[in-house]
Amino acid sequence: MQQLPIFSTQSMEELASVSIYISYRFFFADVTDVWRLSRWKRIVVNSAGVYFEIIFCFILTTIGFFTQNQTYEVLALVIFVKSLYNLLPFLRADGYWILSDLFNKPNLSCHSFNNLKISLTSLFKGTIPKFPLFQDYLIALYGLLNILLIGFFFNYQIVRNIDLITHFPSRTIEIVMSVFKRNLKMSFHELIRYLSVLIFYVIGIKILFGIIKKRLKK
Repeated sequence: MQQLPIFSTQSMEELASVSIYISYRFFFADVTDVWRLSRWKRIVVNSAGVYFEIIFCFILTTIGFFTQNQTYEVLALVIFVKSLYNLLPFLRADGYWILSDLFNKPNLSCHSFNNLKISLTSLFKGTIPKFPLFQDYLIALYGLLNILLIGFFFNYQIVRNIDLITHFPSRTIEIVMSVFKRNLKMSFHELIRYLSVLIFYVIGIKILFGIIKKRLKK
């Protein structure tokens, strides 16, 4: 994937740029040193992306309402669903980093699965798991919910939406072409169904790349 800087401003401690990433432009800010901030300031930084996406959704919805152009409203809904997806704490998106800041655990995923492993091992041995802090029990519970919810989501999609999963690439091309021709006709239910399958693919690809990355490190 190619990233070409178009514009940047840099001071001693700040960097903000506009770049071309693959085939589209986007803004980004360098937050490498965010861990130097206090916990609540880190949460504000990690919430900023979703905050501005929701503002953008409101702008698109307003334009769509006054112009009677459904394309703007569809784009607003897609971005809003993406924002909700980013708030999910079970993937490495904004929600994950926000929860990581709340627990003050930089590598929350690793801690959660480690605490879950300790808890299950203790329970199988007939003993109650003991952690130094109460939040460690919550982190173990987070690890369990992570596995259960993602497993349930994948099972639901395969059972209910296997036809759309199979024909997803061709359906995506149809939707994109309809948007450009301004004749998109899709019910709210169909759009939500399509977005849920899109999330299915995104999560699946992330998990697959994570497994491959771990294999290559060994």
